[in-house]
Amino acid sequence: MRTKLLPAVLSALLILWAASAHAVTITHLTYAGHGQAWMDYLVDRAEAFRAVEPDITVDILTVAGVDGYRDQMTVMIASGAAPDVTDFYPALAGDFVAQGYFLDLLPLVERETGRDVTEFFAGPVIDAVSFDGRLWSLPVYLNPRVTFFNADLFAEAGLENPLELGDAWTWEALRESARRITRDLTGDGVNDRFGIENLAYYLSWQQFVHEAGGQLYDRIVAPTESRFNTEPVRRGVEFARQLIVDDNAVGGSFLAGTAAVATLHGPSIISSLVEAPFRWDIALQPLGPESRATSFGIGGFQIASASRNVEAAWKWLAFLTLEPESAVAYVRTNGRIPTLRSVQPEYQALVPALPGNWTALIETVEQPNSFTLYVLTKNSGSINSVMEGTLREVWSGQTPTEIALERIHEQVTALLNE
Repeated sequence: MRTKLLPAVLSALLILWAASAHAVTITHLTYAGHGQAWMDYLVDRAEAFRAVEPDITVDILTVAGVDGYRDQMTVMIASGAAPDVTDFYPALAGDFVAQGYFLDLLPLVERETGRDVTEFFAGPVIDAVSFDGRLWSLPVYLNPRVTFFNADLFAEAGLENPLELGDAWTWEALRESARRITRDLTGDGVNDRFGIENLAYYLSWQQFVHEAGGQLYDRIVAPTESRFNTEPVRRGVEFARQLIVDDNAVGGSFLAGTAAVATLHGPSIISSLVEAPFRWDIALQPLGPESRATSFGIGGFQIASASRNVEAAWKWLAFLTLEPESAVAYVRTNGRIPTLRSVQPEYQALVPALPGNWTALIETVEQPNSFTLYVLTKNSGSINSVMEGTLREVWSGQTPTEIALERIHEQVTALLNE
């Protein structure tokens, strides 16, 4: 009997050996700072992925802290055990992008789908995760800024609100409404209600620069040249200065009902506005000299250039970013905007309590010259200190815009050239 069973046993062992020979485990390096919802999402997707790719196991390695995450990436690559997939966002990836730590995903997208990447993602989204013509990351979520407005304050001032103005919602309309809504309600000589919330925060005034058709540097990731002395930058900063200094129309809190407009918030504050004691909605950003550009946060996934399992890593990456099912699953975890164009129309059905004009959250990212955070990889602390310190002089009315920007340009240029 043993003799008769031997061929069958050997055959079974050969089948198991063949299967194990084709099996592969890939490492997905992530970090705890993304939050528990992100971790739950990765675990859920890994289980779903195993159902369609039984020969690929995803090992999720979690590191605590931003610095620890970058350090772990460096150590793993140096030791010859590079992670296969990572989930850096641009500002966190920093110099890793410029140093070629990540694989160019553009050829893989085109090979796998036979379609251009623009069919999946909007132009500014692709720009945000590209460097020197290479697509270093495939995006999964967006955190765009739109114009939030208090409809009651506009109505009280006898003004059309941004949504009612439509195409006429421009810089000029923003400034006029901000002036008329700003009030000293108690008669103590200090304004209690304002036309627009904080503009001194860097993303606020940078948005104006992009709406004027400019940008601060020659590129978003690892810039090498300053653009602070160009006319679009001057126009954007000067517009912010006029609102802050000349009009004294900036201050208050949109959530508290003491500011009529906020241009810095994304969808994360919507849940805080569900029971707001005033009518509100959202609109695209005001039209500047060139566009309605906005800023947006973005996150996604990468394949390490040193990965030993590129094909398996690509299957996992494509499953996370190009499959509508995965995009829907991600939105359900935290309500962020999906980057996948085919899923964006479903956003309202996936997230409750959206404002009436919710499509502005998607449309705003497609506006010309919209941008994500600049990724300074050289002397970033010193550059930001120079920029913020000098601009404080502008916001206080101490130094004229043009003089301040020329000074920033000279100092930033020197720091970039070190």
